[in-house]
Amino acid sequence: MSTIDIPENYFLTSFVPRFRDADSMGHVNNSVFSTYIENSRFEWMKSLQEKGVQKWMGFILARAEIDFLAPINLEDKISVVMWVSKIGNKSWDFSYLIINQDRTKIFAKIRSIQVGYNYQENRTEPLNEVVREQLNILYNK
Repeated sequence: MSTIDIPENYFLTSFVPRFRDADSMGHVNNSVFSTYIENSRFEWMKSLQEKGVQKWMGFILARAEIDFLAPINLEDKISVVMWVSKIGNKSWDFSYLIINQDRTKIFAKIRSIQVGYNYQENRTEPLNEVVREQLNILYNK
């Protein structure tokens, strides 16, 4: 069995699905896939704090698209591969693969769009240099 090609620059989170993730069919419910990528974004943000990255900015999730390719069962060991696929003036795209830890099966392909946001002024804003620098670390053209 061949392994999945993953981008050169990425952030990886791994876990085992929880019992509560399953639906009545016995596999991970489709809504949980969004939670998995949310956890991946959170772990990435946490890793930036641990590295001492300062002056991050607020952002909102503007869009998420999920292509479901295979069911996830409770015994599956899962990895979320996350990378930056586009950087704009005010927004960036994360792309994700939810795969098994053997890297032989893709469960989902996902894309999300994040927009820089100023919560005090309730408006979008351009990405600052600190954000651009960190996004470029995960950027794959």
